[in-house]
Amino acid sequence: MTSDGDPVLVKAGAVVFQVPLAKYNRHILRTTWSRKDGVWSKVEDRVDWKAMDDPSGLIPNVGERLVTIFHKPEVPLPAEASSSHLHPDSKVTEMKRRLKELHAPVWGTKAQLWERLQEREAELEYHRSVERSKAEREEALNLDPEQARQPMVLEGPDVPSAVERELHELTHLPFAPWCEACVRGRGKDMPHRKVEPAERRLMPMVCLDWFIAASSDEQGQRVEGATDVLLLTDAETGYVAAIPAKSKSAESHHTWWKWW
Repeated sequence: MTSDGDPVLVKAGAVVFQVPLAKYNRHILRTTWSRKDGVWSKVEDRVDWKAMDDPSGLIPNVGERLVTIFHKPEVPLPAEASSSHLHPDSKVTEMKRRLKELHAPVWGTKAQLWERLQEREAELEYHRSVERSKAEREEALNLDPEQARQPMVLEGPDVPSAVERELHELTHLPFAPWCEACVRGRGKDMPHRKVEPAERRLMPMVCLDWFIAASSDEQGQRVEGATDVLLLTDAETGYVAAIPAKSKSAESHHTWWKWW
């Protein structure tokens, strides 16, 4: 695909002209480039392949590579007429007529209509300039396909040898970017945690909850005398304290909160 959404077919050693898939039937114009002995030459330039008796005919000068670009026919932009002849003192009917051509609202005072008309004309001119730039870029690529921008490829880690892989899998030390186990392990040790905004960390926050600490004997049976434990965590520093208490009463909360 080109940047404009036009389909491109690249064939090696093709001997016949190409036609697009059925879903691209609206792209009735075809440009064909052929490379032979390292030199590119344009075989076709925006020809209507649907109007041909044999759109898949033989290529007269077969090369080692064939590049075919299919284009949609150029459709004039809506509202090609200009409002350059209009001015702030023009009739309201003329302003509204032009606004309708630009698919713009026609309500408001004369001053509002003129302001809206200028905005829509500026927007239309911007879109026209974009289309002109696209056409110039496409024409330049048609003349010299080699100048097309090549995609940037990120380099991956070097692939180890079989011996290096076996030795690494003994300990997984040091970290290897090509090792799936190392990458997964570091993903858990160094997660991308959410960073709270600074204004939300101005007030200290301590979280607390109760849990029951119990022990069991050698047979795994629970021993009598479970203890209530108050767990406190400082959200900023991560400091954790586990404090045994006689009960979950309000008095215990107050005592240990003062201690904290």
